[in-house]
Amino acid sequence: MERQNKIKGIVLVMGASSIFGLMPLFARIGINNGLNTITIVMFRSLFAMMILGVYMRQKKMSIRVEKKYWKDLFMVSTFGYGLMVLTLFYSYLYMPTGIATTIHFVYPAVVLLGCVTIYKEKLTIEKLLAVVAALVGIYLLSVDDTGFSLHPWGFFLAFISGVLYAYYILKVSYSTIREMNAYKLVFYISMFNFIYFFITALLTNQLSMQVTWIGYLDMVVLAVCSVLAMAAFKTGLTYITSWSGAILSSFEPVTSIIIGVILFNESFQGRNMAGSLIIIIAVVYIAWIEKKSSAISIQQEAEVVN
Repeated sequence: MERQNKIKGIVLVMGASSIFGLMPLFARIGINNGLNTITIVMFRSLFAMMILGVYMRQKKMSIRVEKKYWKDLFMVSTFGYGLMVLTLFYSYLYMPTGIATTIHFVYPAVVLLGCVTIYKEKLTIEKLLAVVAALVGIYLLSVDDTGFSLHPWGFFLAFISGVLYAYYILKVSYSTIREMNAYKLVFYISMFNFIYFFITALLTNQLSMQVTWIGYLDMVVLAVCSVLAMAAFKTGLTYITSWSGAILSSFEPVTSIIIGVILFNESFQGRNMAGSLIIIIAVVYIAWIEKKSSAISIQQEAEVVN
């Protein structure tokens, strides 16, 4: 049973990462139809909250949250996810998105560091190799021939976004909200983020309402995808370790690259191929590590019984 749960967790997180990899496609359609980056996240959060509200009502699921969850729920929604998206988007103003994405993907290393220093997990050479492989793969996927020139403020924002996402993963894995229903968690994250980005749009004069019906439809589809991806990611983290989830989520840019090549005729060079292969190897390696740890646990339980 434990081995099946590990496989389930791996499939859920990889599935979530693949869906997240579609986000640039929806963002491009939204921008072409009257939206900007802030209002994209705002409308995505609004429609996700509405869709989940209807779904939970039909399933007769209570949206009430016990008092013990509120602190962690607020922190993970506002700082772990909302501020992460905001800092990443603003880093794009100072440097190419590929470079910003590369810096953002420091989060697997930060998750591993948090697991070892805060939650006292054992640091092994296997875990370290998996993190290094994922970072190398992301670098090869994201950086183009223009090089790796860094803008100090852009670097800071992209790096902070990675740290905040690592905080989000660790909170979902280790705090009280680990016990929460995945759909309820996504409902409240969406609610907090709608408020967060609505206020941000007002303060920065970016509340764009001249949106075509295609733009709104795009946001509804994006909201559905976001709900499925976030719920799958949260559920997957209940079966596998947080650092494994962080490595597996590095599959996201591979999906983005594939979509770009198929739909937008973007170039796919040898460097991109190498990066994709390294990430796939890292993902397979993680699956092997999880399978091995599951086998060890089963063997230990058998020895205790005997």
